[in-house]
Amino acid sequence: MGKQSVPRQLAAQLDEVLARRRIDLYVPERWGQHTRTARVLIGSALSGGSLTCRLQEAAEQFGGVQRVALWIERSAEDFLLPAWSGCGRPLTGPELSALMERLKPSVFFSDELCARYFTYMTAEGGAHFVLFDDGATIRKKLQVARQLGIDRAAARFEQVEDLME
Repeated sequence: MGKQSVPRQLAAQLDEVLARRRIDLYVPERWGQHTRTARVLIGSALSGGSLTCRLQEAAEQFGGVQRVALWIERSAEDFLLPAWSGCGRPLTGPELSALMERLKPSVFFSDELCARYFTYMTAEGGAHFVLFDDGATIRKKLQVARQLGIDRAAARFEQVEDLME
């Protein structure tokens, strides 16, 4: 048995045992296809596309919205354009704050990504696109999920503790 199949097999067995006991199991997306009833965690951080479409596709793939849970990923990334990989340089909270203080950019909201963004140029001529989350974007992502009938979400406390009211 290969290394990769052990976690998948464990997920399938846990899914079966916990379902009989009516206990929810949450699994990463890559394990979702190996379970029948587990809630599949779909990440909220996107650098392209649409969160609504992403969640709808996941619901179709895994058998309905009752199998999907939103995994809140508070993101802040600085993309040097063109960003072919779809991955930017991660920014810490203090780095994002310092960059915004220094640049005083016009910040916009993307309805599709449910995230804020701004652009800037460097002296070397590089165009940058900064995509980030705050309390309002996290609430919007939760609202999008709820509107689709997804009633569960999870987050790492450290990523959202400063947003708690």
